[in-house]
Amino acid sequence: MSGVRVSGVWRTPAVTSVKVAGTWRTAATVSVKIDGVWRTTTFAGPPPPPTLSYTAQSQFTITNYNAALVYVVSGATRTGSLLTSVSNGATIAASYAVGATTSNVSTMNVLAHGRVLTTSFGVTDTGCGPRGSICCPGGTIQDASGSVCGGAPGSFIADPAQAAAFCGGACNSNCYQLTVTCYNWYFTNYTGSGYTLIGNVWGRATNG
Repeated sequence: MSGVRVSGVWRTPAVTSVKVAGTWRTAATVSVKIDGVWRTTTFAGPPPPPTLSYTAQSQFTITNYNAALVYVVSGATRTGSLLTSVSNGATIAASYAVGATTSNVSTMNVLAHGRVLTTSFGVTDTGCGPRGSICCPGGTIQDASGSVCGGAPGSFIADPAQAAAFCGGACNSNCYQLTVTCYNWYFTNYTGSGYTLIGNVWGRATNG
């Protein structure tokens, strides 16, 4: 960053303003002609970093938004003060002008909310066709979507002796058997890591 000399001492300005057409504006860069070539140097320090707040599902708001700043965004879409379509690890920084010194980076983190499957066990059912679906007992589920029942009708037992053994002679020519896996489970919970759940997405802002 460039400096200015005040009373014989070089000082580094944080923000330098110039009046243009009656309006004070921040001088972010200064151009000087050296040996016939225009060169640009930074003149103002960076603005404060964007302060983010998680305000809707997969959406963050810049609470200190300034329309006069230039924002550099990665991994999200910005419309004014709103950041949408946010991917995990998206970042944003601000500067007074294109090419000027940028602020510290603020980061957006998002994680999907859902069921986490843990220990499992098999449930087997044998019966005459058409047979109904097998259901997992005691609040256990078959998959992360939360399905409790499913799997009918199963595999046909073609061997007459096996069919007689499994179906007790009730339906030797129409005997089916199926085993499904049932899971214990829990819902994701990232509150201990500073996340907030909105809708089906956990969000957390780390401000620069």
